[in-house]
Amino acid sequence: MKYSLMEPHFIMKSFQEMNKKEAQQHFDWYISEISNRINQLASYYDTNGGKKEELDFSPESLKLIWAWFIPLIKTTIKTSEEIETEVKNAPEWLRETIEAGKEKPSTETLAIAMDIAIYFAEVFTKNFKQLKWGFIGKPKSLAYVNRPVLVGFKSMEMDPRAIVYNQLLKSMRGSKDSNLLFNLFEIWKNDI
Repeated sequence: MKYSLMEPHFIMKSFQEMNKKEAQQHFDWYISEISNRINQLASYYDTNGGKKEELDFSPESLKLIWAWFIPLIKTTIKTSEEIETEVKNAPEWLRETIEAGKEKPSTETLAIAMDIAIYFAEVFTKNFKQLKWGFIGKPKSLAYVNRPVLVGFKSMEMDPRAIVYNQLLKSMRGSKDSNLLFNLFEIWKNDI
């Protein structure tokens, strides 16, 4: 089974360039896709060594899904153009690190990770009714401006894609810790 990407049926601008109407269109589409993405993830999990019923939106299920995902992570080599663009857009202190990092997650790995991000967020929404999906349109300098995020935390919104992507990078660098997402759940729940 090939893992399909989550792709909108409309032309997208970058999130920083979206106006409120465009951000709302993207948000509405994203929210409408959540159950499809969870179902695809659960089916893939089931046919690749897991048991679908384990994905019960409990905090403990985050350990299972990450342990399952770690051996599936595949990487590809960045092109010189990709590295050059990253270096150009990075602060001086980070450029050497970027130049040393020649690998990136494969497209399929990213697709699975982004659905795990949705699952991670849904664990929160199913366990804490005061949390819900939303988006923040201002200030434009926000890293997650106009992106679907979880709102309802005391101090800030949660961008589950950024969280899961960072854990993916840790696992690509060799971490075999299956508790990464569970530990973050424990940290974030203290901000509710």
